[in-house]
Amino acid sequence: MQRGQVSSMLASAPAVACMKTLLMVFNFIFWVSIGQYSGFLILVFVIELSAGIAGFAYKEKLNSGFSEGLKIAIKQYGKDEVKTTTFDDLQTQVKFVV
Repeated sequence: MQRGQVSSMLASAPAVACMKTLLMVFNFIFWVSIGQYSGFLILVFVIELSAGIAGFAYKEKLNSGFSEGLKIAIKQYGKDEVKTTTFDDLQTQVKFVV
């Protein structure tokens, strides 16, 4: 086909209507997918926010639970082989950044 024939075929009413319809369908699919993605992001944000609020609300309970568990582990250190190995691994693998 010659260049003039292609441009005249694309300028016909059925070709223009087809292109407009395809663009409209793709536009609809795009906005629906954006809506679903943004809904998912909002859901993740709400979950993270609620986890942060719960952590702040139960901060003292978490601190006392960790402290009590650590005291129990230190008391049983050397008496129970599994707990001793676990505590040793914890001390060698965990690095605190100050």
